[in-house]
Amino acid sequence: AGRLVFAHGRAGGRANVARPHASVGLAKAQKQLSISPMNSIAAILRALNLLYHEAHHYVSGASFAGDHKMLGGFYEEVIEDFDDICEEALSIKDEDFNEREANKNGFKIYSESAIGFRTFLNVESKLQDALEAGNKSAKKIGTQNLIQGIATKSSKRIYKIQQRLKSSGV
Repeated sequence: AGRLVFAHGRAGGRANVARPHASVGLAKAQKQLSISPMNSIAAILRALNLLYHEAHHYVSGASFAGDHKMLGGFYEEVIEDFDDICEEALSIKDEDFNEREANKNGFKIYSESAIGFRTFLNVESKLQDALEAGNKSAKKIGTQNLIQGIATKSSKRIYKIQQRLKSSGV
């Protein structure tokens, strides 16, 4: 009751047990990211999109309707942010930005992470760190505005996930 349960057996309630090296994989992937803060942001957004999308498809149990809707909104939101970050990096001619590398690192973070609300909080926290670094290095107000908008949406997702965990007693 209250746990995020998936039809295909991956659970992420109290412990993220599906991929035991999740935090190690996330740390490794982040170290391998380009020097471009935009690459870091894009990679983490891609990972979140994949994590939320998979959870959206496989969630089940008593909280199915609410979780399914919430996770669906999350994965749609982060893919739009991913697209916006990529387009912004290209428009400002960020020479260190490489969308293929960002995608590759996003898939790496995703593939080495368990599916569950605690993982979502961890990856969202990493996104907040990357957004802060990106905001500090941004040279244009439009880029800062975009980054700050993404940070605001991430903060709202974090709050909703924390409330979800609190309501389930996890």
